[in-house]
Amino acid sequence: MSHQTSSCFLIPRYFRKYLTQEPEPSSPSHAQTYWRLGQTLEKLNRKTEAVDAIKTALKLDPSLEGAKKDLKRLR
Repeated sequence: MSHQTSSCFLIPRYFRKYLTQEPEPSSPSHAQTYWRLGQTLEKLNRKTEAVDAIKTALKLDPSLEGAKKDLKRLR
């Protein structure tokens, strides 16, 4: 496994760490972060976790149109 590939598996951990903190005003919201986490998990072939993350994003911010499209595509 290359360094780049192994680094991809760490990305969800960084998203989850970010989600334990209150975002600063100019930083991505928790909803946006859950959506990005879902996209990352999908790329790692972790579809069930991806769907769960995107659902959480939409619970926090139902106006995320991109997340709605991703969820529809994943189902």
